Amino acid sequence: VMSTMSAAISDQMCDKATNGAKLHSEIPPELWCVTRRDLVELKLSVRRAVRDGAVVPTTRDNFDPSDRSVGPNLYTVVEQLIKPSTADTRASWALSRHPAGLPCDLFVTHAWAEGFYEFVNKLLASWPLGLQHAWIC
Repeated sequence: VMSTMSAAISDQMCDKATNGAKLHSEIPPELWCVTRRDLVELKLSVRRAVRDGAVVPTTRDNFDPSDRSVGPNLYTVVEQLIKPSTADTRASWALSRHPAGLPCDLFVTHAWAEGFYEFVNKLLASWPLGLQHAWIC
């Protein structure tokens, strides 16, 4: 089941030999950003993982796997998808996507209990024109 997630993200991961702690110490936090495309791709990966049973409801998040508008919450996505996909490097997902970092021009805060699909859809719909890289807390 995890192979679906690995296949979806592996081509975007930084080299497995890269030590995440070293990367985090060398790249300043203000460069730990993602792009709109990253979020679109992650949303598709989450949908596939839910479909394939790699992301499942829990007692903390009893989401409906057939729902395509709200989705699993951020706790679930991070625990069941992000952490396993970055475990080999221990780098953040943002630095796994962009090991050199990206200059931040948008700061995003959100509630971890909100649905992931809803969060991404609302963020993409409200993303200011001309801005390219988001730091998501």
